Amino acid sequence: MLKKIITFVLIFISLNIFAQSRKVIGYYPSWNKASFPANQVKYEYLTHIIHAFVYPNDDGSELVVPYGFEFPALISAAHQKNVKVILGIGGWGQSNGFSPVVSDTAKRRKFINDVVEMCKVYGYDGVDLDWEYPKSNDRNNLTLLMKELKGELLKLNPSMTLSIAAPSTDWNNGYDWNEVKNILDWIGIMTYDFHGSWTNHSGHNSPLYTPKNDADGSVEQSFKYYIAKGIPSDKLCIGVGFYGWLFTSKSLYGASTAASQITYTNIVPRLSSGWKYNWDSVSFVPYLTDPNNTQVLSYDDTLSVKYKCEYIKKNNIGGLIIWAIGQDKVGSTQPLLETVGNNLLKNVSGINEVIKPEEFILQQNYPNPFNSQNHISFTLQDSRDIFKVKLSVFDLMGREIDVIINDMMRKGSYKITYEPKKISSGIYYYSLNVNGNIFTRKMLYLK
Repeated sequence: MLKKIITFVLIFISLNIFAQSRKVIGYYPSWNKASFPANQVKYEYLTHIIHAFVYPNDDGSELVVPYGFEFPALISAAHQKNVKVILGIGGWGQSNGFSPVVSDTAKRRKFINDVVEMCKVYGYDGVDLDWEYPKSNDRNNLTLLMKELKGELLKLNPSMTLSIAAPSTDWNNGYDWNEVKNILDWIGIMTYDFHGSWTNHSGHNSPLYTPKNDADGSVEQSFKYYIAKGIPSDKLCIGVGFYGWLFTSKSLYGASTAASQITYTNIVPRLSSGWKYNWDSVSFVPYLTDPNNTQVLSYDDTLSVKYKCEYIKKNNIGGLIIWAIGQDKVGSTQPLLETVGNNLLKNVSGINEVIKPEEFILQQNYPNPFNSQNHISFTLQDSRDIFKVKLSVFDLMGREIDVIINDMMRKGSYKITYEPKKISSGIYYYSLNVNGNIFTRKMLYLK
């Protein structure tokens, strides 16, 4: 008995050590200071905040600090909660000055001095370089910048970190990965914007898995790309977008004539205003279609974020980066951030393992929406004859609120009648767990 207790304690301690070592890194855009003040940040669900952005001017001669960028209240509040604050440098449309900086010894030295001085004055805990994007002729000089900057940061404080926001794949061959993987503390992969205003068709913003009919990439594809570069998995952080892309398109992967970015905060109201919720069981992300079938909205919700967290844990990935905290604010809650924190930092999860669904089928419930009872059909097909099956209902926060089936079942097709007894009107997930394989769809209950 004592041996079992000790074993359990050791397992519990190990799980908590793994959870504590994972990073939840949220970018905080400085221009959101008024709409998302420091006292609204849910620090308990974060390990790091990247304060974005300062940047080199176009000729690399000066470090530009935008008006109103300084935010000591954010740094102070984060430090009180043991959350580190990183100085973010660069960003989309603000990266032209990097190449002149790295290619000129004097400019590189001035840039490093200015960055280190800013960290010293304001109390930043590290630096994150978001150069979008270095080219092959920048590689050697970029490595020099990283070595020299990291050296000066460590002189300031041995705990200072240096990290980067990296593209989904290094299509410009701009990084010497053999060198920089030993300099950087983590590499945040921007595994979002796989589709957007630049693509001629609609598609997922951040698919976990790559669908067969679209070759524009996925989280898994990017992760495997960097692993093949010899980068340890625990130095990688995948990216999660708290926003989506709204396409003028008749169907997912259909031709698109326009697209615009929209935050999760502004996506949520569409769920109750006639838009149809769809779950892509190949890419493990949702998308919405409007009542007239003229628009497609690709985004992440609490369920797809939960699957990404499970993918991180399964593959021993270092954590994730978020663009951007505050973009999932719904009333007093921040559902996506809370889902991330609960799953990565607190080891709370309603999903056991992420496996691509290939051998089992979960049908959409019907009728949907429904106001009394509805039917859920599923098929168990495999070489095995008997399966451990659990069919559950979850709310939008990922909490299990009803269990329809929890039993051993034989191979075959089933139609289950479900009549809710203890839930109120709203949107829910129903989830089929077959021997650890998870299949999920959404239902709308109207009393």
